[in-house]
Amino acid sequence: MAASASSTSSECRVVGLVSGGKDSFYSLHLVLSGILSSSSGGGGGDGDGGGGDGALGDNVTSDHHSRRRSFPSKFCLACLANVAPCMEPPQEGRGITHSPTASSSCMDGASEEISLACDDAATDLDSYMFQSIGHNVIEAYASMMQVPLLRRTSAMKRKNDSLSYVPTQGDEVEDLAKLLVAARVRYHATHACCGAILSDYQRVRFENACTVAKLVPLAPMWQRSQRRLLKEMVRDGLDAAVVKVAALGLDPTKHLGKTIAQLAPHLDRLEREYGVHSCGEGGEYETIVLAFPALFREARLHVTKARATPPHAAGDSVVGAWVVDAFEVIGASTKAGEACAVSQVNDHDDEDAMQPPPAATVNGKDAAEMRADVRVGTWRSKHSLHICATAPMRGDDDDDAVQAALDAASKAARSAGVADGLGSAHYVTFCVPRMSRFADVNKHYAGHMPACDPPARCCLEMAGGAASCAVEVSFPAPLSKLAQMLAAKAPRGSVRPARDVMHVQSISPWAPSCIGPYAQMNRALGFRHYAGVIALDPWSMELVHVPSGNIEEQASLEARRVFASLHALYRRHGRDVLRDTFAAVAYTSGASADDAPNRVMQALDLVQDGLVHGAVDTRFVDALRSHAGLARPWDSDDDDDDDDDDYDNGMEEEGEEEVRPYAKSLSKSHPPSLVLVADVGALPRGARFELIVNALDESWEGGDDDDDDDDDDDNGGDGAINVDSRRRARYMVAEDSFAGAFVRLRGGSAAACTTYAWCTPEEIASVGWSACASAAMQRALSRLPWRGLTSSDATHIRVYATVEVGSTEECDIREGLGDRANALIVACRALGTRVRGLKKSIGLAVEMHAIVM
Repeated sequence: MAASASSTSSECRVVGLVSGGKDSFYSLHLVLSGILSSSSGGGGGDGDGGGGDGALGDNVTSDHHSRRRSFPSKFCLACLANVAPCMEPPQEGRGITHSPTASSSCMDGASEEISLACDDAATDLDSYMFQSIGHNVIEAYASMMQVPLLRRTSAMKRKNDSLSYVPTQGDEVEDLAKLLVAARVRYHATHACCGAILSDYQRVRFENACTVAKLVPLAPMWQRSQRRLLKEMVRDGLDAAVVKVAALGLDPTKHLGKTIAQLAPHLDRLEREYGVHSCGEGGEYETIVLAFPALFREARLHVTKARATPPHAAGDSVVGAWVVDAFEVIGASTKAGEACAVSQVNDHDDEDAMQPPPAATVNGKDAAEMRADVRVGTWRSKHSLHICATAPMRGDDDDDAVQAALDAASKAARSAGVADGLGSAHYVTFCVPRMSRFADVNKHYAGHMPACDPPARCCLEMAGGAASCAVEVSFPAPLSKLAQMLAAKAPRGSVRPARDVMHVQSISPWAPSCIGPYAQMNRALGFRHYAGVIALDPWSMELVHVPSGNIEEQASLEARRVFASLHALYRRHGRDVLRDTFAAVAYTSGASADDAPNRVMQALDLVQDGLVHGAVDTRFVDALRSHAGLARPWDSDDDDDDDDDDYDNGMEEEGEEEVRPYAKSLSKSHPPSLVLVADVGALPRGARFELIVNALDESWEGGDDDDDDDDDDDNGGDGAINVDSRRRARYMVAEDSFAGAFVRLRGGSAAACTTYAWCTPEEIASVGWSACASAAMQRALSRLPWRGLTSSDATHIRVYATVEVGSTEECDIREGLGDRANALIVACRALGTRVRGLKKSIGLAVEMHAIVM
């Protein structure tokens, strides 16, 4: 078989969640076959997710295979698992019966017929999570694959229908959790595989159940093109029959009982013309697998008796089912015993092994227990709250400093009206004392974060070594219940003080996985805040690397992988890197102190290439297709057998229909993003490049069409102002009167301004750190007054400086910041920005953000 239930302990043991449908078996095939071990896709953030090796330069398609890293462990199949609808318990004489026709193994060329008959075959509970139609054939798959099967009956009722699932008694997801716990305890499973492609509802619940069962979730088909997947299933010999239809364009009298190979042209046409999901992710149809050589070998399920239920109307569609009353399995092995045993998981089985997800609580200490030397700053406006806590190390104790900073930030949040502490933040910058001890200090961080919908996060070690821990936290301002109700009813086009989270924990070739206590993206106050992205291959979770070990090539490769990952994150919500990014900060590391300025200059070019040229360069589109899951990277260049697929005429490559419209519509004169690059002490996983971007949300679209210029006063600056009329954005750089850059945004009744103000090394040498910090602060504040914005609306203030943590220079900077002295100061070894297309080395920069609604 493709995989055996028995294996060595060094292998990753997978429990395959199967429903009888094509998606669950094909995803299991992708994991077990090793196809994905050399593929790469979307990236991730902050050390727990990342990307592969998408390149922007020449020879993208010729050399990328040499840069891949295989998955560190081989997957083997521990068992199958299935959630079945509740039905009458089997009586003696019913169930699986073995025909006496043959007794030798199918490995010897003989076959055995297995006939099954089961009452309630037509049971269809229409669950949002599980397929129930065709449940009577599930036990046959254990015999066909010669692996054990665990089953758990469920009423398939949902008690919690929110997208962000928390364990709820009586919900069908709790049955799934118990099933996965049994798989871990009885068959030593380490991973669980599901067939999710598009549904966040199903993926979130699957990941929650895996957390309870202490299993790593795998979703190898997540966010793949359904048209491409259906084509691959047919090509790879997966034979599945349609057993239920429930969509316009699918007729119960014509399409029930047909195979996906027969219906593929019709399904492809429905998706292209009407948006129907060709793999049935929207519930359009369901299937049972009849044959799949990759997993079943010669075994095949042959339906001997079936009937169609009377069709009935459901909205605009007609629903019908094809009920399998009797069937036989041909070609299955006759081996009996535990190899293909079917076990039931009952209510109280393996209860001691269940692990509830961590509660969404924080470990804040009372004021009496707080360290007196912790520096805490809190800045609040009508719409946002910003907290920074910095705790110096005492001796060599990283844990004490980290815990003190987290406790102080949590206490400040609760004092400001945030009931659940840090858990409801939309972004956290976590500056650890020593990155070498990240795994240990991350446990303290996880204790303050909820398992469900945590904030996005950037993590770094500042220049200067282990001196302190700093935690910077941003929140949408806590609202009264009345204000929350009014915000929920706000018209489209206005900015709402809401928080939306993208937290994908399943490992897949496309999706950036965040198994740690942070999310890939938080949307709040009209912006999308993305976690720090480093260049991890999403399937192996290893940093991409160049075989030569050349530092410059490695940094370039990581940056390009990061942008391919970032593109996948943006595309998940229909956004675009070039169009929507308005500010970016890149961190570099790994260079010597003397070489840090050169690394910063190189990174500025890499960020410019990724933000400006990447999305319009056809080479970048080709790289995405090869490296970011937009085409099958395991296909060889000459593997073109599409001519015999009648329905493939005119079909674009996967993702092409989504990438090309963006590339064609982008203007080269689009206003540039604000860009800052800082070289710091260390980054997660030893990465050399980490990118943090802020992007516009759709809330800024549809602003008024008033083109009056009374709000464009640039206070004497003569820099070019580019206006994107659709987003009402003003970008400006004017060195002669304002040493910095800013972007002004207008959408509906909201206005925002993000400002960078800086000082050059020459200025610092002339007047000192304190005076320069004060001057940069005043420069940044001078750009805020606009369309109702005032200095009191500036809650997010951060300083970057070429100093070391705890140095006298840092103290001088804090003195110059005045009432903002407790703001986060990121100590860097080198600092640079881009002004009017030219790279510029700077010594200090103040980042400031303000918003008014």
